Amino acid sequence: MFPEDYHADTFVTISLISADKESTPDALAGLAASAALAVSDIPFNGPISEVRVARVNGQLVVNPTASQMKEADMDIIVAASMDNIMMVEGEMKEVSEAELLEAMKVAHEAIKIQCKAQIELAEAVKKIKREYSHEENDEELRDKVWKETYDKLTPLPKKPIPTNTSASMISAQ
Repeated sequence: MFPEDYHADTFVTISLISADKESTPDALAGLAASAALAVSDIPFNGPISEVRVARVNGQLVVNPTASQMKEADMDIIVAASMDNIMMVEGEMKEVSEAELLEAMKVAHEAIKIQCKAQIELAEAVKKIKREYSHEENDEELRDKVWKETYDKLTPLPKKPIPTNTSASMISAQ
């Protein structure tokens, strides 16, 4: 979801800490990461979000509780943008394709609401995205360096590591 020519190392780490045994907040990690990027100056083609959908007693539930999950016969996590579903993973007892598609649609509608909230948050923060420029590689210079230096490199001689010796003897060699 970053611009194709964006090469800056970028890490978003979510540390989920929860003492509530009834909530299942793991599916909200994508929302948290995307919201952090939305209010930063990092160029990002988001927003995205994730939700869990479970089928409990025949009803589709978005972000169900732990108690509801015990009764579920379908449990999927869906990640998506406003326009596209990007990832679906989960487990279920035998369900039809139509039932799975319906669960994905329910998830996507919930994700769209979360994406709209992130857009509103980003607009409220009004953070200007950083300017970046894609590096330009000088292929002529690369070829010249290769041609003028490669043949001058000599392989290191391989020294066998003796067997049945102690570590101190190996390090002394």
